[in-house]
Amino acid sequence: MNKNFFLIFLVGLFLCLSTPVLSQSVSGTLKDQNTHKTIPFATVQIGKDYGVITNQEGVFSINISQFTEYDSLFFSNMGYEPKSMRLKDYSEGIVYLQENVNQLDEVVLLDKKLSAREVMERVNQNLYQNYENSLTHFTVFHRSENKNTPGKIKFEIKKADFISEPTLQDFNKSMDSIAKASKGVTTSFYNSYLAEAAINEKDSLKVKLQKATELVNEELSNSMEKLLGNVVRQIGEKLKSSNTFKFRSGIIPLGDSLDLSKSFEKPKDSLTSKYVGSKLKGILKDSIFDASKGLTIAIGGGGSDSGMVFSYVTQTDDYNYHIEDITTFNGEMVYLISFTPDSGFFGGGGKFFGKMYVSANSFAVLKTEYQLAEGKHGSKFNWKLVLGVKFVENEKAGTVIFQQDTNGKYYPKYIQSSGKMYAYANRSFVLKENVKNNKDGIKLKFKFIMEFDNSYNNEYLIVDSRPLSQSGFSTFQHNKGVIIEKTTTYNPEIWKEYNIIAPTEAIRDYKF
Repeated sequence: MNKNFFLIFLVGLFLCLSTPVLSQSVSGTLKDQNTHKTIPFATVQIGKDYGVITNQEGVFSINISQFTEYDSLFFSNMGYEPKSMRLKDYSEGIVYLQENVNQLDEVVLLDKKLSAREVMERVNQNLYQNYENSLTHFTVFHRSENKNTPGKIKFEIKKADFISEPTLQDFNKSMDSIAKASKGVTTSFYNSYLAEAAINEKDSLKVKLQKATELVNEELSNSMEKLLGNVVRQIGEKLKSSNTFKFRSGIIPLGDSLDLSKSFEKPKDSLTSKYVGSKLKGILKDSIFDASKGLTIAIGGGGSDSGMVFSYVTQTDDYNYHIEDITTFNGEMVYLISFTPDSGFFGGGGKFFGKMYVSANSFAVLKTEYQLAEGKHGSKFNWKLVLGVKFVENEKAGTVIFQQDTNGKYYPKYIQSSGKMYAYANRSFVLKENVKNNKDGIKLKFKFIMEFDNSYNNEYLIVDSRPLSQSGFSTFQHNKGVIIEKTTTYNPEIWKEYNIIAPTEAIRDYKF
């Protein structure tokens, strides 16, 4: 019996030694073969529906734990020849892609040679056919970056009952110190999450969050909420009252029993699946072309939805189009079309310029890049006189990449949106002490003026997508959410076993 056991052990050991063990993930950088420039937003896949996108620096990392050494990595990007290699032959480092040399047959070119307007007409005729909603099960990774730079900061006391003159002077010194320390200093933070989701044809969506992280230095943050919290904390330290306070801004109540000895700002400790689901509904479900709305992707700065309509696809009267090139992508003929706002007599409604890649077979938009044209702006409101608030989005740009599923329909593989905005707030605040006799309580009325420049970058990557049955949707188990893992410095171990967008140099070197 011992002899048999020994033989089994030797066979098992031989099999283990003869089968190469793959690491959990592989990484690298994609570069142009000729220029050696990095290639951002290129596709790195294993199979048709599993893969990642290179980040803005051309870097990628992909989990390969479920694959064998004989599975292949596939690299592709518009304008380049695709490349593939088996996992056993891949060594981490630089992968070079060769620029695609157009060798299309002249007969094919003549047969497919449409004007830019004719191509756009066919794009619109095939919208519903190419982007029809369907039952889908997918995994999505999201990362957002926000940068805040305070400008003008002014604190002014309008009224102070039962507060001594020396205390008021201390207030003013503290506020001047906060303003000087914050003005012009840019701070940033990063939020990420990975979620599994199921979506059906009736516009229902279920979400199961797997992980959420935040890279932030809360002590050095210069956000509007943080600065206002510092003001309230300084007031609490100077007043030295053991009572709570009512706190309001104009007619808007902010709290009935505010304890000034505690932090006014409450950091978010968890992320709910309900919240993520509401965002994904607007971002992914609306990123299907609609003939009446265009391609709507609700991505905004600071975590809010600003609502972006890709009018340059459907509102063709507002844009000029030009065919820049006819090339191939993964064996498919593709039109490269540029677009600019039409400033003519019948135009004037266009806001963006950019380019899009359109399939000559299905007339689906495979990839699009856009940004606001000079003199145009994104979301904007000016209630300075009424509410003391102003906001304007000065810059907005983005990239959207679509991928075809097994049913021949297209879904967004990667969505990126970035921008810059200016915000102004001139608000009055009132603190009133909660005492038995209201006439004897401390009352402080102050005005806080803040100017901010904010920049943001939001990314969504569909890691994998697969068809889903109605029964599969019914049995999909969602969860309530997850606790946010917070760090003040980059930790490569946190996302080590997951398929995500590779971190940029700014994330790896994060300080504040």
